[in-house]
Amino acid sequence: MLKFSLYEDVLLLIDIPEEGMFAGAVGTVVDRHDRPGYEMGYSVEFFDADGTTRGVITVPAHALQRWEANGGA
Repeated sequence: MLKFSLYEDVLLLIDIPEEGMFAGAVGTVVDRHDRPGYEMGYSVEFFDADGTTRGVITVPAHALQRWEANGGA
């Protein structure tokens, strides 16, 4: 299972319409949630292109991928 570091940039792989977030959104990991017996979860802060926060949501690890500014994943 992939583990992401705090403040690492990640790419959202799934749509979460109830949160207004969609696959392709780039965010920053701000917290990690490790509960025995459950998939690792991450709180991720997502931003608009101008840097305005769109939201902070908690998502399972499988819904994220590492992202690099020099061309994406």
